[in-house]
Amino acid sequence: MVALKTRYDPHNLFSRNQNIRPVAGA
Repeated sequence: MVALKTRYDPHNLFSRNQNIRPVAGA
């Protein structure tokens, strides 16, 4: 699911969860 979320909203995820990594957002 991480890959999907990262590919779906890479800007929002990386920009917001750049510290906590995409795993936290997923």
